[in-house]
Amino acid sequence: MKQLCLFFNKLLKGASFVLALFSVIAGIVSCNEAKVRDIKVPSLDKVTTKLIEPACAVPQTFLEKYPSITDGNLEAFMEDWKEWSLLMQEHSRSETVDSIMTRVFKLYPDTIDTDTSIYTILPYCVRVSCYSLEFTQKRYASDIYGLQEEKFVFPNFGWTGSCAVVPMANTGKSVLYITGQIRDKLVRYTGGIYLNGDKRVYTESEGTFMEIDKDNLARLGYYTNTARGHWGNYWHFQSMPTVYQIHLFPNGTIVMMRNNYAYGEDIFMHEWSDKIDVLSFWQE
Repeated sequence: MKQLCLFFNKLLKGASFVLALFSVIAGIVSCNEAKVRDIKVPSLDKVTTKLIEPACAVPQTFLEKYPSITDGNLEAFMEDWKEWSLLMQEHSRSETVDSIMTRVFKLYPDTIDTDTSIYTILPYCVRVSCYSLEFTQKRYASDIYGLQEEKFVFPNFGWTGSCAVVPMANTGKSVLYITGQIRDKLVRYTGGIYLNGDKRVYTESEGTFMEIDKDNLARLGYYTNTARGHWGNYWHFQSMPTVYQIHLFPNGTIVMMRNNYAYGEDIFMHEWSDKIDVLSFWQE
């Protein structure tokens, strides 16, 4: 972890930081703007929450084969999703992030045990931020209340940069990466959403409710988690806990995550011990 932070500091001093950020560091997403849709490039002076959805290392061309998921093509869709996910793993890996993700899943074994699906579903990227100062709860308390949604970093700890990393975790299952486009295919197969024509909407006043297809839900549940969203009208297909941000400090790591459909927490994992501090808890 110290080496990764030192590398960030060196990169920040160079004029080619943005290019180095995405092409040199092991574990950073390799981007090709000509081939990737919805590319989002991080800004160094204003890191936004949109950084959690950066460029995808591998275009999701396999989705073009499936205008919709049906009982007849579900198995083939899952196989293509798996092949795409394997390509994603080849393009971007970080041993530091992988070890953190694996540790998080080990901290919540009951979540893994209750999820009987055959795949671990991870977000295709997580945002990783690095800091030069050691973490203390006192400084964190003063920082967290001044946190702005459009700049979700901790400036009081000597923030040195953020990047997008394709995660990996050793859970005993094969890993699939979920994106917004893949999620949209899945919810139209399971139902339980609002549609206005073919457009996805989110309230009863905007559209018509598409009933849940319990048979399709059961078929998909063999492959993925299928937790109903807390407020309805969506599903959590990703495995829990779902890590969406990682903050690296010289003495440990803050992990921000969703624990289940209704709540989540931020924890601090100490670098040189198994000690875990719960920093904050949120509930929808």
